[in-house]
Amino acid sequence: MGKPLIPSIDSDTHQFPDAVRERITANLGDPEAPEGAALKKLFPGRDNEAVTNFAIGKTFGLPGGGANNPRLPVNGSAVIDGSKLGPGTNDKVAYALSATFKGGFTGEAGFGQVNPGFLFGVNHFVVTGTTAGDLDGITDLYGTLNEVHQSTPGAAVNLVVGNQSEAGTDPSAVGSTIGSIYSHRVKGVRVNSGTVTNTATSLRVEAPVVKPGAAVTGSVYALDVAGPIGLGGPVIKENPSSATSTPGLYLSRNATTLEPSISFANGVKAMGIDFTAGANGVLRILATGVASRIEIGQSGTTVLKNNGANLALGGSANQGHNGLGVLHLGQAGGVPSVKPTSGVVIYSGPDGLYALGSAGTVTKLANL
Repeated sequence: MGKPLIPSIDSDTHQFPDAVRERITANLGDPEAPEGAALKKLFPGRDNEAVTNFAIGKTFGLPGGGANNPRLPVNGSAVIDGSKLGPGTNDKVAYALSATFKGGFTGEAGFGQVNPGFLFGVNHFVVTGTTAGDLDGITDLYGTLNEVHQSTPGAAVNLVVGNQSEAGTDPSAVGSTIGSIYSHRVKGVRVNSGTVTNTATSLRVEAPVVKPGAAVTGSVYALDVAGPIGLGGPVIKENPSSATSTPGLYLSRNATTLEPSISFANGVKAMGIDFTAGANGVLRILATGVASRIEIGQSGTTVLKNNGANLALGGSANQGHNGLGVLHLGQAGGVPSVKPTSGVVIYSGPDGLYALGSAGTVTKLANL
């Protein structure tokens, strides 16, 4: 038996020749024919119906494609024309790779080789030439570029996703064990000796671009995480917030001193907590544009700052004074009845200032 012929597709109509389509049509109605069973799967429900659109609107290759296309020497362009497809509710896929790994790979199934260890469904391996000048004229290099553009006027689409990664276990995997499973994994960048890199980032998420005239009825996020976040390292950003920042929570550090800080901004004012570098270090609570309000040293010492600010214990409302550098004790919600083991408890009662000593003696210090 000779080798099977592979008919060519007409470059203008993107169809098989008439003789090929006629043979397909004839064999669709005869499941006993050599090609019948396979054709029935390829054209379900067609039977003797004439096959006039075998390519179903698909374009094989871009104009000028192949070796004659300097931009896309290896390429494919699929046009999925819904008006020419048969009935069905399944999703439509332009390109599909369906790989199944099976049979066991221990010692490469008896060939005396070592276990492969890794399985990849798809491997895009991109390298550049190792001769100086191989990248002359190139400013950016990408391993893979995934894009999707909604270009249909008036279309109502629920979701547009540029790239989706999925991982999971199927019902057939009962009893299996997995150390870790990731829907999407980003490995850390590797910068080898002898190279100079300005910034090394394993994952960069850029801000959305909402152009004038566009309407976003919900929130605009650079990163939206619907579940818990696990962080194994420091959060570092050297852009502190200001009183006029977009409202939100900011984690940052000083680019020179590396002092970390947390800032809470509402778009008009901001309050921050930062850690001052030093032998002991100081935790400061401060407002944007003014000196720190409270400083807490690692030894536990607490100091009020900013020109003799007041310290109030209890409710801060109805203080009724304009003093600076004073201690205000609000009326105690409950008079202490248990003596301290050492020292003195000072509290404000309904008619004056009192002290309870470690001997259990209550002394009135001042009248209201």
